[in-house]
Amino acid sequence: GTLFYEKIVQSFTSMTQKKRALRVVYDVEREISHYLLTVSIINVSLGTVIGLGLWGLGMPNPLVWGAMAALLNFLPYVGALMTVLIVAVIALISFDTIAYALLAPAFVVLCDIVEGQFVTPMVVGRRLEINAVAIFIAIAFWSWLWG
Repeated sequence: GTLFYEKIVQSFTSMTQKKRALRVVYDVEREISHYLLTVSIINVSLGTVIGLGLWGLGMPNPLVWGAMAALLNFLPYVGALMTVLIVAVIALISFDTIAYALLAPAFVVLCDIVEGQFVTPMVVGRRLEINAVAIFIAIAFWSWLWG
């Protein structure tokens, strides 16, 4: 809040330094806000696609699973895994054959891969003016490093 800005202003002596520091803080705050808005739009879009796909496959309560996917996607890696596992359990309970039941979690995995490897790097990279190839390489590297 404002106390943070006051502390920053107080930590510098010259007016030029104070103005520059506040400009940097405002810019960082604006970029973080834009990033969070962008990620939120991507997650809602992912949830919508998953919900529609599960509806097309005949899953019960596809809106619930789509909303769940959108919310859980805010948790990197864990959220996608939880969504796939929950959808797999519900599909196995809901459908007669295992082969058909596996279509729902496979669809969710496909959507997560497309979102995580292509959509988010391109959209976030364009928004933050970072090269999409650099983002893709960074995601691949950190995914490999952390499993």
